[in-house]
Amino acid sequence: MIMQIFCSCGKKAEVNTKMNTLNIGKASSQTGFRSIFTDEGKIIWLCDDCFLRAHKLAIEILKIVKNEYFYFPDLLKS
Repeated sequence: MIMQIFCSCGKKAEVNTKMNTLNIGKASSQTGFRSIFTDEGKIIWLCDDCFLRAHKLAIEILKIVKNEYFYFPDLLKS
């Protein structure tokens, strides 16, 4: 089965999956897209360009806020 994932910038990628299940690691390796999770447990997919931009911004925000409880674990992975 082919599933499409979309970045917020509009880029899309196709993932070859078995049945209706999506393996996040496999999808990421097939497409180059990165997943981040919301507090609701939803997945947001970002293409490599958007992820790198968001990653840099997350680091800057942490430098400004200086609070250990304000954290973006998925955006801080390199």
